[in-house]
Amino acid sequence: MRRLNLDLRKFRNIIVLVLCINTAYAVEVGLVVEFPNNTYTECLTVEEASSGYDTLRSSSLDLTWSDKTVWGHALCKINGIGNKPTLSGCEWKDDVWNFYLLQDNRWTYMPVGFDAPGSCWYPHKAGTHYCAKEGDVIGLAYGKPPMLNKKEGALPKLFTFDEICKQRNDSSVFNMSRATITSLRENSTPNVKQDSPNIVEYATIVSPAADNNFIRYLTFGLVGFTVTIIGIIILVIAKQR
Repeated sequence: MRRLNLDLRKFRNIIVLVLCINTAYAVEVGLVVEFPNNTYTECLTVEEASSGYDTLRSSSLDLTWSDKTVWGHALCKINGIGNKPTLSGCEWKDDVWNFYLLQDNRWTYMPVGFDAPGSCWYPHKAGTHYCAKEGDVIGLAYGKPPMLNKKEGALPKLFTFDEICKQRNDSSVFNMSRATITSLRENSTPNVKQDSPNIVEYATIVSPAADNNFIRYLTFGLVGFTVTIIGIIILVIAKQR
């Protein structure tokens, strides 16, 4: 009986471990990109605490980065719009890609970059780079930075997390195929309605990270099922002894 109780405790610990691994989470982050003539939105699925660099790389946009420096990567172009990469970042011009985080329904200019070495930055925690958190909305706008403009710098249009990511679960919104995503990468024009710069044409973009998360969850599910079967077998053998 003591042996059976010991086996039960071991089996329980294994199950708890599998569940903990299985919930080492993916999060959803809304993305708003303000191009000179239109606005683009996408709901990204990434690992929690992914850097800004990894978060943006999971999108369906064609991104051009600088080489990594002591300040991390610099975002130079999106869909061909922007400045040339240089050895130390991006070619400096009046217009650049500005990085924002939505806080209290307002855009806040990010005080840190995408993936500088060090720890995660959060609104109430010092750090060196942005890290993805469930419900975040990050924005990119091409134009003058706030410090070079007498008024405000270039700002993305305002979209809430629900407006971007709840569309994914809306049956009225279609899922784009891989072929469409490939076409979008090759086309420098984002998926927007050109006749009205203020209206974004919504589409659920299936990012590569979402596919990776599905494979990961499927793998963990199979591992969990296998561990359960092995545990049952161990219990049956222990009971027979």
